[in-house]
Amino acid sequence: MIFPDYGEIRAFGVLVGLLLAAIWAFRAASSMRKIIRVSVRLLSGFIIVLASTVTLILAGCGTVTRSAPIYSPDHQKAIRITDLDWGAVGGDTSVELYSHHGLISEKVFTGEFAAVGPKDISWVNDSEVSIRYSGFATKTAETCNQAHSVKVKCVLVPLAFRM
Repeated sequence: MIFPDYGEIRAFGVLVGLLLAAIWAFRAASSMRKIIRVSVRLLSGFIIVLASTVTLILAGCGTVTRSAPIYSPDHQKAIRITDLDWGAVGGDTSVELYSHHGLISEKVFTGEFAAVGPKDISWVNDSEVSIRYSGFATKTAETCNQAHSVKVKCVLVPLAFRM
C-alpha cells in the first residue's frame, strides 16, 4: 500500500506552475515594446523571487511526523496519524484513512498536537474504527468525520485520565 501526501504534491505543482509562467513571461517579453518589456520582466523577476522565498520558508518551518500504518483486520484499509509541530506556536494532529491500496484517502480526525497516538486507534472490525483522543471536554477544536466505507467512533479521554 502506498501513502501519497497530496498536499505536498499540490503545493509543489503550484510552485512549479508559477515559476514556469514567470520564466515564460520573462522570455516572451523580449518581442514587446521597451516599457512593456521592462515592466513584464520586473514583475516576472518579482514572482520568481517570491515563489523561491516562499518555498524556502515553507520547507524549513514545522516538523511533520507520520506514524506507521495501522491496518484493518482484512488489510484492505489503513490509518496513519500525522503530527504537524510548529514549535512554540503549537501544532495539530490529523488521522487519515487510506483505501484502494493507498490511492484514496479521507481525513477522519483533526485535533490538537499529539491528541492521538498509535495506541489510541483500534479497529473494531473491517468497517469500524475507534479513535481515543485526549483534550478538554469544553474545547471544540477536535473534529471527527465519518468515512464512506468505515464507521468512525471518536472517544474523548480527559487529560487527567490519559495513560
